[in-house]
Amino acid sequence: MQDEEGYTVLQLQAKQKVSFCSPPDSHGSPQRLGMWMGILPKVAYTVILILQIVLLILICSVLIQMKLMKTQAAESGNMAQSNNCLEKGLGGKPISTETPRVKTCPADWKLHQGKCYWISKTEKKTWYESKVNCTQKHSNLAMIRDMCDLGFWWSQIPGSTYYWVGLHIPSPWNNWTWLDGSALNWNLFQVKGSDKGTCAVLSRDGIYPEDCNNTRPWICEQ
Repeated sequence: MQDEEGYTVLQLQAKQKVSFCSPPDSHGSPQRLGMWMGILPKVAYTVILILQIVLLILICSVLIQMKLMKTQAAESGNMAQSNNCLEKGLGGKPISTETPRVKTCPADWKLHQGKCYWISKTEKKTWYESKVNCTQKHSNLAMIRDMCDLGFWWSQIPGSTYYWVGLHIPSPWNNWTWLDGSALNWNLFQVKGSDKGTCAVLSRDGIYPEDCNNTRPWICEQ
């Protein structure tokens, strides 16, 4: 009898241990798993989107830096050319140390190598209107005769502005010609771009063809 009671007690304790060690209710696990399965794709998509934005920003920064370096290099070259023009005359001959006859220019005009130049600031005209305006100022659209002239203008004009100069194609069977009738010296510089315009504009990075009826600021030479 005593053994039966002891056996009963042991059996009850064993059942209690089994009940304590039994796994928890697992009905919530599929719900949690489904919840995580729904969240993970969103998290992954967000991370990928952020990485793409960062990559795009890096690419834009590199492109901007490259453009700035190119502009700085061009400006350095222009400045070096201008300095060279101050040290040497045409053909590499030293500039005379004799005191030259002083030439004065009207107000708002700039003096360079014995000529006066006027630059329009805000007003814009077609090439033909600009030519007429210069004539009214007893001058003509500016002409570029050598690298010293080109370096001078590069140091005077803003980097993003295009100015009419006295270079055009007077007729379909002609080539680029200055207003004094002289042909463009292709060894000095070339007209860039593939535009079919027959009038030329000057900017800091070169000379380009332009439709003569477009409106631009202009440069007069006296």
